[in-house]
Amino acid sequence: MNSKVWQELETIEEKEKVQYITSVERIGIAKGIAKGRVEGRVEGESRLLKRQL
Repeated sequence: MNSKVWQELETIEEKEKVQYITSVERIGIAKGIAKGRVEGRVEGESRLLKRQL
């Protein structure tokens, strides 16, 4: 989508005070959760290796 379409969507959502999570927000949340899981797994593996050493 081009930036004009995104701007129009944001304007409509703000004007109508939409009370739901947009598709863009859902994608962002999903990416954040996935990133957190990866970071948590890496941290856990790092702690395990330090204990083993």
